[in-house]
Amino acid sequence: MAEIKSTLELVMERAKKIEVSPEEKEQMKRGECASKAKGILNRYLNGDLNIKDLIKELASYDENARDTIVGTLLFELVNSIGISIDNKRSFEAIDTLKQNKVKPTLDRINKLCKDFNEEKGSRYKKAEKEIRKRLDGMGISGTAVQPVVDYDERWYDVLASLSSEYKARLVKLKGKLLDLVL
Repeated sequence: MAEIKSTLELVMERAKKIEVSPEEKEQMKRGECASKAKGILNRYLNGDLNIKDLIKELASYDENARDTIVGTLLFELVNSIGISIDNKRSFEAIDTLKQNKVKPTLDRINKLCKDFNEEKGSRYKKAEKEIRKRLDGMGISGTAVQPVVDYDERWYDVLASLSSEYKARLVKLKGKLLDLVL
């Protein structure tokens, strides 16, 4: 009597016949290393790993895997840099992994971010004064009146313009940084 095979048995038989080329194996290893790098990066940026733990963890991998993981980490760290966020941990990791060789570029990026935040604060105060002046013109004044700049359409335009200008400069600096770290 003929034996009826389950779908699983048929799939398993066919899977035994499939061979993976060396290129495909290498690609799978790179993918696995990239996943590990992203996991390490998330734990580091979330504060679950400090810089010493990050270095220890990297040291636990063989040289080929470590090189791939470090390359992915550096790429992702550079991409994580933002104009209006705290980049301290990203800067620390990049600087440590590249052994202080990219410090001037990191300093330029840090200065750009500080300049952005100062300019944003300055323009925020200016927008606040303008709103207060408009309210005064409508007869609304006093110490209890607190202008809400964040909901003003003009502020959105100012912030969008300012962000666009600084982000364009940040993209250029990040490009230079990527050239240095990869």
